Amino acid sequence: MTCEAVKSTAIITIPHSNIPPFPHRDMCEQKPRIGSVKDAAGAPKKLNLTVGQRLTVAFRWTVGAFLFVNFMVLWAGPVFIQGQVWKMGANKYLRMVFSLLDDNKYLRKFAEKYVYSKEVYTDFFAISVTLAMSAISSVCFLFYWQITYGTLPMWLIILYYFEWVGLGGRGMGCAYTFAHKEGHHRNGGIYKPWFANIFGNFWENWMGCWYGNVPNSFSTSHMFLHHHLNGGKGDTFYQFDLDRTSLNDLFLFLFRIFDHMIGTGSLRAFKILGQDGSRIFAENHDILWRGMFWYWVTVPTFIISVLVFAGNCGVGQIAWFMWFVYLQPLFGMTFFLAFMNFALHGFVEFGPEVMAAFRGDRLALCLLDGCADCRLFVGGDGRRLLLTGCDVFSGCHRTSTSPASTVL
Repeated sequence: MTCEAVKSTAIITIPHSNIPPFPHRDMCEQKPRIGSVKDAAGAPKKLNLTVGQRLTVAFRWTVGAFLFVNFMVLWAGPVFIQGQVWKMGANKYLRMVFSLLDDNKYLRKFAEKYVYSKEVYTDFFAISVTLAMSAISSVCFLFYWQITYGTLPMWLIILYYFEWVGLGGRGMGCAYTFAHKEGHHRNGGIYKPWFANIFGNFWENWMGCWYGNVPNSFSTSHMFLHHHLNGGKGDTFYQFDLDRTSLNDLFLFLFRIFDHMIGTGSLRAFKILGQDGSRIFAENHDILWRGMFWYWVTVPTFIISVLVFAGNCGVGQIAWFMWFVYLQPLFGMTFFLAFMNFALHGFVEFGPEVMAAFRGDRLALCLLDGCADCRLFVGGDGRRLLLTGCDVFSGCHRTSTSPASTVL
């Protein structure tokens, strides 16, 4: 464990009776293991791959290597600098300012009465409004500069990346969190009917385009692949065929997450799972396809049309804008998710004996007495688990109950 303050881990298994059985687990198998394979002595082991398989691995490795280098060049600075500024004291003062909005009873009553379907969702209101205002105004300013001066200078692009990431990563983190939450309530389920009828899932399907998230991806792939498969084979985030201590395998995982982010990975999975005539997978395939069309055709066409009709923008300038403003957030979010998932699951070793018992419980892993404090609430059957003083947690993976586990 990289943090010296971490003293122990706790593995908690919780019955997941609220998750329906998934009969198609073996219909969506991963391709043969392509990561770092070692023999019994721990030495690298050669794989008997065909030329086509080697070319496939080389292509995936190259894409992953590009995403890695791209993040280090363009995104690591905004993430690292703002993370340090946040931890070194800015959080104390900014939290005081933010609490003035977040704790305002009038704003919460307004959100409960006019915006959200349940009172508990009013916790999202203050940060959702402030982040949306910040993101929309930033994108509008980029359009204004592009149309007025014909191109975006690199210093302005970097400033936009700082705003996109946010202090302590709270910009991209909150945008992803809101899209994730909305994905659990399709068609605007967390909002009042008037809002849901107009915007649906606002962060998943509208704002998400500027944060590298294909519309409908959470409502479809996250819900009907990741949760149904519980991170097992067929999940587009599956990683237990890879060595999480290997940089080469991180490159391969980066490609896998990129395949998920652009929508093609989940689209293939739904097509395979729907071959037996399952209506639910066919529907999700079509819903995700519409989201991909919106992300890859409709929005780019709108952006390019605006820049063309506004004049003062050549082909090169438009391509520059699309690359750094529309596509780069996709690359940045891909690395963020891949790296966090590799790190988050780095303490879960799914050996053969565990995989054989990959059936009945949901696993949550916590680092106790870590560098930071957080709280983990796990429900499902009406019970709530509160863990304090933990640093990292992960969920929704099945394993068997072991002596090291605590059943709650």
